[in-house]
Amino acid sequence: MPITELRYIFSDYNLADLHVPPWKQYSIHIHESSLRTVDLVEQKMIHLLGGGTYTRNQVWVDLQGVYGFADGVGSINALGHDFLAFAATAPNSFSKELWIYREHSRATSDTLKSTFVRRNNNLHIFLKHISGQYSRKLFDGSYESDKALAFAEHLIPFPKSITRLFHLSWAQIVSLTNRSDTNIDSLISRLHPTHDNLLISLLTRIKTYNREESRRRIAITSIMLIPIIERINARGYSPSNVVYPFNKFFNVQEVNIQLQSLGYTIY
Repeated sequence: MPITELRYIFSDYNLADLHVPPWKQYSIHIHESSLRTVDLVEQKMIHLLGGGTYTRNQVWVDLQGVYGFADGVGSINALGHDFLAFAATAPNSFSKELWIYREHSRATSDTLKSTFVRRNNNLHIFLKHISGQYSRKLFDGSYESDKALAFAEHLIPFPKSITRLFHLSWAQIVSLTNRSDTNIDSLISRLHPTHDNLLISLLTRIKTYNREESRRRIAITSIMLIPIIERINARGYSPSNVVYPFNKFFNVQEVNIQLQSLGYTIY
């Protein structure tokens, strides 16, 4: 039963002493926002620059605080315009997503830079605690694997739970992580409102933020590729190895395929 599995993955912790930290403290991706896909970000900005308006200020909050594409309500900045220029000829959505991460990694803005550094640090914690038996499977692009990554991301503040989760059988993991909003609500209803407050808070967070699950995989792949792309641009050749911890999940051939999908010629 999912409740048994949920309790198991937290068995190294005293639930009474735990709380779910603010989202911004452990996010490893850029879409803690209402703009769920990179293509939607692009469409929203094109709409705004064409004279369109939005009654929801959240759009501007996201464009400014999450993506760094605005300096305030009604003002798409230079980075936003640069993104649109790139997106107009980008080979695919993955390349647009990676472009954003790459720009954040070398941003002059302290806010964007610190966000990227925190994301990168948390990502290394996350990947370190994924057991080897699933390290390859989690990036096979399947719906179940993407859902498992999206669920596991929320365990970053509790790294022992990441290890526990990936010690379960794959069938148990899918049973716990491949759940609709209705399924999550049903699971929450079976928990004790006082004794299980941490689990309820965590499941509520997962329900709220588990949208476009494939972006977790794209986020991790993008951060892996950034230094490789910088090296290619500087030296003109492709990688001969994949560094830790990414070498647990990808080999050189797979990295080269990713690079080719982004328009890089591999010799």
